[in-house]
Amino acid sequence: SSNPKLCTLLESIKAVVVRKGSSEFSKSYEEFIITLFIGQDAHLIRGLYLWLMIANKLSQSWYEEQHLIPNPHWTFCSLLERIGYSSHLIVDWLVSPETEMLLYLVPGPPILLTGTDMSLPPSGETADLVWPRRDVCHFLVRLLRCLETLHEHGNIPFNPKALLRSLEIAVHTLEMLENSSNSGS
Repeated sequence: SSNPKLCTLLESIKAVVVRKGSSEFSKSYEEFIITLFIGQDAHLIRGLYLWLMIANKLSQSWYEEQHLIPNPHWTFCSLLERIGYSSHLIVDWLVSPETEMLLYLVPGPPILLTGTDMSLPPSGETADLVWPRRDVCHFLVRLLRCLETLHEHGNIPFNPKALLRSLEIAVHTLEMLENSSNSGS
């Protein structure tokens, strides 16, 4: 069973985030998280990483408390939508010493693909939303190509091999999911 103190903390965080965002038009918890930290790149990326790790570590016994944790798939999509699916901004964050985007992106895509159900709408909402798999895949392909080009020219201040491999796996998995859903229709 879940830890009551952690549940209370997560409920408090969600209440603050939702209250902060309630002045705007209706959004999901995941969109509120992005809205709350947009413009504060270092905090935004640390928050994304924190929520990703929390969602990845929670056991199935937390099923009833899942609404307290932003869905990692939808949070990532909210970020991508907010930045216009800009691979260049992600690269800027990757090479910036002020953000920890590399920390988020190396484990992120594989966890995003296996950690939670992409078919679930954000925050357990009942809206008939479909996770934008094709848009995310196209974004990851552009990001992968951009990073490969920068690496070939020696313009990345770190060894991107682990990140490139992580992105390749994510792209391959999304393409397989896309192909299987197309062949099943």
